[in-house]
Amino acid sequence: MKLKVNMKNVGSLYDPVPDDVYRVRVANLDDMEGPAGPYLKVDLLICEGEFAETRTIGDSWSFAEKALWMTKKALEAASGMEWDQDDMDFDSDEFKNAEFYVLTKTETYPKKDGSGEGTKSAVAEYYSLADMADSPDV
Repeated sequence: MKLKVNMKNVGSLYDPVPDDVYRVRVANLDDMEGPAGPYLKVDLLICEGEFAETRTIGDSWSFAEKALWMTKKALEAASGMEWDQDDMDFDSDEFKNAEFYVLTKTETYPKKDGSGEGTKSAVAEYYSLADMADSPDV
């Protein structure tokens, strides 16, 4: 068998990417319960550019009162609507496959096996598709 194979971006789905703005799609949502309350474990698959379909950014959207400011940003970017009223209905299923943009930052974390630190890409900011529509850099 003879093939031309591009291995440039081959790696783990969770390998970090350079800090930048990426268009992402919600690839997976898991409803979780933590000590501070309910949250969503979210997998954001990069869907455009150099790392399209080869890298995922892990995120969490917490519904604990102290974290709602950041979850609000995520929900607004993913839905394209404002989340600024009391008693808004939330259904995680409505966010499956939602597309929006994120600005990533590299973070370090202690490895579970105690062998030192690892690095991962994390979300620093969220942008809706409309926010980025007029951006010349995207």
